[in-house]
Amino acid sequence: MYIYLDSIVSKSGARLSYVIRKDLGQDTKWDELDRKTQQFYNAPLQGFTFILDSKRVLTLLKELCLDTEAETWFRNIKCGRSAMKALQLHYDGPDESKRRKEEARAKLKNIYYKREGSFTLEKFVTNLFDAFQILEKYGEPLYEEEKHKEPKCTPRI
Repeated sequence: MYIYLDSIVSKSGARLSYVIRKDLGQDTKWDELDRKTQQFYNAPLQGFTFILDSKRVLTLLKELCLDTEAETWFRNIKCGRSAMKALQLHYDGPDESKRRKEEARAKLKNIYYKREGSFTLEKFVTNLFDAFQILEKYGEPLYEEEKHKEPKCTPRI
């Protein structure tokens, strides 16, 4: 969504992605930001232009989420920024991250490679890589010695 909105110019001339931008961290030093980033964060999140841009973002979100489960999470919200925050909270909030980590650990525990015919080596390696990436994303990476212990692999006969 960020990439798509970054390709659309808003009413104020800024990229439309400013409406759903993440807030700068408290540690961020304004002087160290490049000029483009400063312009991006200078776009106000209030006023008439923001309201128009926010409605446009909301319309796009509604179109993208029409007849999906995601539609439920921002049904009564009238602001594009608030709608995006509601979606982020649901799809990448603490409960969702916990579920993804548990799913990745279960995948690592139960993944099994026996032979090429039933489960290709490519799929096996891709599943391992995906699980490792998910754990790393949520701050619980496996160290190399742990990675080598997890999967069960039998040699092809």
